[in-house]
Amino acid sequence: MKTIRRLIYGEVLAAIALVALGFLALFFFFDLVDELQYLGKNAAGAVSNDDNTYQIRHALLYVALLIPSHLYELVPISVLIGTIFVMARLAQSSEYTILRTSGLGPWRALKTLLMLGLAFVALTFAIGDYVSPIADRTAQLLKARYTGRVTRAASPSVRPAPGSRRSRFPTVMWSMCAPCHRTTRCKACACLSLTTRGC
Repeated sequence: MKTIRRLIYGEVLAAIALVALGFLALFFFFDLVDELQYLGKNAAGAVSNDDNTYQIRHALLYVALLIPSHLYELVPISVLIGTIFVMARLAQSSEYTILRTSGLGPWRALKTLLMLGLAFVALTFAIGDYVSPIADRTAQLLKARYTGRVTRAASPSVRPAPGSRRSRFPTVMWSMCAPCHRTTRCKACACLSLTTRGC
């Protein structure tokens, strides 16, 4: 059974990795093309050549920091497409029939795939709750540092209803101090707040 499990896991993991890499490459390309409009501009929006301008290395780093967020969205569909592809290929080449005659019943095959699915559920949870928010926040702070604007919210959150418990992840807004290009922190609510004045 270990050999069969190793065969199925190896095939499925390779297919999932291939599908996920293909989707991530597409998202990386589209995000990079979208960032090209900001190249060479500083926080005031003017074109300049000094060190405080948004350069291609900043755009590449920004787009790379968005990968965990895209991976969080793409893991479920990649697992689905990769698993269907592998099982269809095994059935088409009669390998699944051979596996069934060697003792792999339908319920055992389903149990094997469910264990793999649970591992991907845990991976998706870890990426979505721990890696993606930190990477998104770092990406937004990097972009705000050089362009003076925030293009999207780093982590979506819903305001709690009156009397309900507070959200585990509060809403965070980022901005830049225009003269010194440092992020500023609001002392009242302890979140990064919008400001246009100097420090």
